[in-house]
Amino acid sequence: MSELEHLTRTFFDHLSSHLLPEPCSVGFRAFPPQVEVQISPAATVTHLSRLVLWARTLDEATVRWWPTRYGDLHISIQGRAGGLVMHVYGGIAFRDCDGLISLDTDERQDVTLNELTALRDLLQSREVTA
Repeated sequence: MSELEHLTRTFFDHLSSHLLPEPCSVGFRAFPPQVEVQISPAATVTHLSRLVLWARTLDEATVRWWPTRYGDLHISIQGRAGGLVMHVYGGIAFRDCDGLISLDTDERQDVTLNELTALRDLLQSREVTA
């Protein structure tokens, strides 16, 4: 079996064994072997929820975020699925963070999955009370 066949089979096995939102793009890299998954754009809380769902299906998931010069908060998650390295990413408008994240442009911060979930939950509770 070629590396590309292994990557695609492992990815689709992962996708079929978890109820996950469909991504907007998927890329397969044979060397070094990796799958890149971009989460489909959506409203802020929905987008964060989709990132959290994907991250919870990965082993050894690590999360990093940073504000971009374009006004977004880029969120990058890396973990393993079936021995395969998966990079899942997306972004939200940085202004939607409502002051909860205080980083300079391009300043990167490693955070836990619990912190990503907490950001989502805080923003969701603000939506409900607004």
